Amino acid sequence: MEIDSKNAIKYAAQINLEGFDFARQEKLLRAHVLIVGVGGLGCYAAQTLCAAGVGEVTIVDHDTVQLSNLSRQILFCEADIGLPKATQAKARLLSQNYPATVNCVVDKFDENMSAVNGARIDLILDCTDNMAVRLKINRFAAKSRIPLISGAAIRMQGQLFTYEPKQTDSACFECISSFFTEQNAACSESGILSPVVGVIGNLQALQAIKLLATYGDVESNKLSIFDAMTSKWSEFKVTRAANCHACKNSTL
Repeated sequence: MEIDSKNAIKYAAQINLEGFDFARQEKLLRAHVLIVGVGGLGCYAAQTLCAAGVGEVTIVDHDTVQLSNLSRQILFCEADIGLPKATQAKARLLSQNYPATVNCVVDKFDENMSAVNGARIDLILDCTDNMAVRLKINRFAAKSRIPLISGAAIRMQGQLFTYEPKQTDSACFECISSFFTEQNAACSESGILSPVVGVIGNLQALQAIKLLATYGDVESNKLSIFDAMTSKWSEFKVTRAANCHACKNSTL
């Protein structure tokens, strides 16, 4: 896909970055990102990716919009309450005149669903808050050898992790899943500030853009934890688990 004159103006700020050019912008326009979960993280990530010029986004979410979501899920408004998050997110993204093709699936994630089974997917964002679903997404990424960027945010803490299956030493989410605590806790019950969700969701999008456009380095085998009370980051080097059932055969 080539950049026309309108998009050349729209994405001039990115294209003018040192080391970023028309070819990298075209990589974004050709890319297809699967976003699982369009709650707080997914809303921020989806909007940023579409605004940056990612050509196709598929959103998977089975849930409906609730009043308690609106303080942090920026794609929704009160008129959306009771309606599927996936369809309303798609409508809002399309209304903002992004060039992206936006697909939506109102269902729980399953690797056999038609939207992902056999589809050309370049990258996956895990924006869910359920450990069982996270592990299912991770195993699909490992099996399909698709890069996966996992995010989490609860209370005043955020977490970010990137898995690159084609790297022989890259640890997957299952290798380090014990670090991701309380994954089934609801933000409405445990508490969360919207900016914390925004930090992590936008960083998931940033990592995705860098990977898709091959712009800069994205380090795997590193778990990043954000403390919103101090605005400080902690980084932990992690290693691949030798007997991990999810990723041990992903590089073959």
